[in-house]
Amino acid sequence: MWGTMNDLLVEKQKSVIAADTERLDGLGLDIETLQGRIRQIEGQRRDLFEQAAQSLERNPRELNLKSLSQLLPETYAERVLNCRAALSAIVERIREINAASQQLLTHAVHMVGASCTILSGIISPHATVYGQTGVTQNRGQIGRMLSQNI
Repeated sequence: MWGTMNDLLVEKQKSVIAADTERLDGLGLDIETLQGRIRQIEGQRRDLFEQAAQSLERNPRELNLKSLSQLLPETYAERVLNCRAALSAIVERIREINAASQQLLTHAVHMVGASCTILSGIISPHATVYGQTGVTQNRGQIGRMLSQNI
């Protein structure tokens, strides 16, 4: 399921870049459905771990896949550790995708804000090409490509 979540998040990121709002809506529903299923399975996992902790006479919070693998025979322990490694890799990939998506959306919000500022300046009745004072706002060397003397 985490692999499916990873795929959905990658697809969502591509849809944000492509500005495909219809696809984003569909992906949002798919992600919410998957999150509900993950929450349900997480509840079952907690119950199972609590039962295992009781039978092993351990604290459920201290019982994780690594500590559980140490209590199992070697063949089962190896399988548990392999699952742990696979899940860790998927979770890390999801974190990376979430961070990239957050940066992308933050950049998009800044771009929208800048666009609104530009549009409000254009719409203003006193707006000119050079700004309200008649002086260009950019103090950089913007004409250098035309002449070295500027």
